[in-house]
Amino acid sequence: MDRQQLNDIINGILSETDIFSGFGVTIIVAILSFAGFLIKRIFFSKGKKETTTPETPFPFPRYLTPGAPALGKEFIHREDIIKELHKAIKQNRKLALINGLGGIGKTTVAKALYHKVKDEFKHIAWVEFQHNIEVSLLTSFRIYEDVEDNAIRYRNIKNFLLDATQDTIIFIDNVSNDDGLDFIKRLQANVILTSRLDDIGSFEIFPIDILSEKQCINIFYKYYKYDEARKQKEYVREIVNLVRCHTLSIELLARAANTPNYPLEKYVADLKAKGIVYPELEVETDHTDVSQTIAEHLKGLFELVLVSEKQKWILLNFALMPSIEIPAEVKHWLACDVNDINRLTKLGWLSASATGYEMHPIVKEAVLLQYKDEGIQYEDVETIVWYMMSKAYIKDTDIYTDVRVRLNIAESVMGHICNIEKEEIALLLNEIALLLNNITLVYNNQEDYLKAMEWFQKALKIYEKVLGVEHPSTATTYNNIALVYNNQEDYPKAMEWFQKALKIYEKMLGVEHPSTATTYNNIGLVYDNLGDYPKALEWNHKALIIHEKILGPEHPDTIITKKNIAAVKDLLK
Repeated sequence: MDRQQLNDIINGILSETDIFSGFGVTIIVAILSFAGFLIKRIFFSKGKKETTTPETPFPFPRYLTPGAPALGKEFIHREDIIKELHKAIKQNRKLALINGLGGIGKTTVAKALYHKVKDEFKHIAWVEFQHNIEVSLLTSFRIYEDVEDNAIRYRNIKNFLLDATQDTIIFIDNVSNDDGLDFIKRLQANVILTSRLDDIGSFEIFPIDILSEKQCINIFYKYYKYDEARKQKEYVREIVNLVRCHTLSIELLARAANTPNYPLEKYVADLKAKGIVYPELEVETDHTDVSQTIAEHLKGLFELVLVSEKQKWILLNFALMPSIEIPAEVKHWLACDVNDINRLTKLGWLSASATGYEMHPIVKEAVLLQYKDEGIQYEDVETIVWYMMSKAYIKDTDIYTDVRVRLNIAESVMGHICNIEKEEIALLLNEIALLLNNITLVYNNQEDYLKAMEWFQKALKIYEKVLGVEHPSTATTYNNIALVYNNQEDYPKAMEWFQKALKIYEKMLGVEHPSTATTYNNIGLVYDNLGDYPKALEWNHKALIIHEKILGPEHPDTIITKKNIAAVKDLLK
């Protein structure tokens, strides 16, 4: 059976869920659990897939990652370091780390260098760092996409890079840890990193310094349009020094000042009143009560900027997402007016390209600090939560790299809101975990199993507290946890959690309910995996009796159960 046939069967299962309308989404999740077992059986019932490396495709494209990073017209005053980096590349000083304080232009310098050298290399890539090097390369690279096993695909990408020579250059932006960097340090290809970290061994450090007062005044006037003659230059100088020549802050302040009949003299007084005065340049990226940070200073700017409640809500939802380019479809996820996003882009809180939007990490922290005391409420995220649970968010036809990006976005959002004790939050946690679990079956990424288990456990905590330990949704999560254990071949643990789910289903839904039958089938598959085929047949037959009685002989669940029984009987011959 090929993957299209598999999709057809699963879609058939889901199309029949109106039969269980009285039980709502609980049963849908239970069916998805069964679909996960179906994937397991189809791909692994005849033994492990071979792990030989497929034939190397040739030639590789020049652009190993999709498109070039967008470089706006705002880039000024960094020509010297661009020349220095370009010189280092020509001198075969292969490993370069662009290092400096957040918000002073590391990524912009890297983007400018990319555009300067892109025609000088046979292969070039722009990678946005996510979690670690493995996830970053698998998500960004557009080579070996036909390889379904992620372990093999990652090995192929690594081998390609290890074989690459000086005619290849890789940019990796915003590196937050050195997990997996060891093999990067061995490359003969050119590698350019940007990071706040200054202790990444083997990389030559190219520090980004604070610009001069004169340069920062020029940056302010790059965005401020109401003083072309620069008659208010002294107030601009004062603004620049209020924020200690911090480039991002200057841009945001200049954009916010672009209001008719708002003299800079009054603006300076308002900035001071809101506490936007940097005593020192210090960046913290968590919510700790340390000395004032740039993000904490910038949050005062929100009260000066004329944005609507809807625009503040959009900023919050962007702040919950990872520090990568978010696809342009985010407008549909949030069901928001494009004019609101355009307004936020004009103010500099978001940056836009032809393919999506980004929010600077410091801006993200400033936004989240608005919610530090009262916390994020379910109503703040309800729209995106429901969209992420819809079939429109991740489609069957999406390629792995696109699925991976959307999963990373969903994981980031859930990481901020998973402590909200609402049934809908638990449901989305289950959905994300199921997606991680099921794509892991196909793409063989062990890290996704661990993440799936983490999200299932968080969902379970909410269900047990909100709905109770004997609610069917709680049992569904037990079932899902068992599914992960089964896929990891920890069959005793899988059996333990399936039995916990079964106890609740039989008590709360009855012995002739489809969810009970699904769990019978799952237990049968565990016995199958353990090689106890008589027991497997016993549990599969129990499931079949219910499926035929409740769903009918032609229902997809009934057909699948019959096929499972036939497969076990073949093994008994």
